[in-house]
Amino acid sequence: AAGIFDFVACSDRLHFRNLPSDRPVEILPDLAAALSEVCLAEADKIAVSKGLGRGTSEDLASKLTSGLRERYHSASAKLKSMKADYEDISPWLRNYVDDCIQLYSAMTFRLQASCAYA
Repeated sequence: AAGIFDFVACSDRLHFRNLPSDRPVEILPDLAAALSEVCLAEADKIAVSKGLGRGTSEDLASKLTSGLRERYHSASAKLKSMKADYEDISPWLRNYVDDCIQLYSAMTFRLQASCAYA
C-alpha cells in the first residue's frame, strides 16, 4: 500500500494545475506521501511487535520504536504542511498519527530507561 501512495504522490500525471474546490483531498500529493509514511510505519509496527514478543533486546527495540516515532512524525509534518486543506483531512487520521507519535515516544523512552538502568 505504501508503494501505491508513493506512486500517487510522485506521479506527474496526478498533479493538476487548477484543482476544483470540491475535489477529494485524497488526490493531493502531500496527503498521498503522508499516507505512504503511515503505511510504512504500520509495517514497522508489526516488526516491532513480533520482535518484542520474541525477546528482542531492549536496545534494539528502543531503536526500532524510535524509528516508528520518526515515521509518524514525518507523516504528521506532511499533513500539517497542507495548510489550506488541513481541515479537510479526516480528524480521525490526524488524531491517530498524533497518538502514535506520543505512544512510540513513550515506548522509546521506557525502553531507553530500561537499557540505561539494567
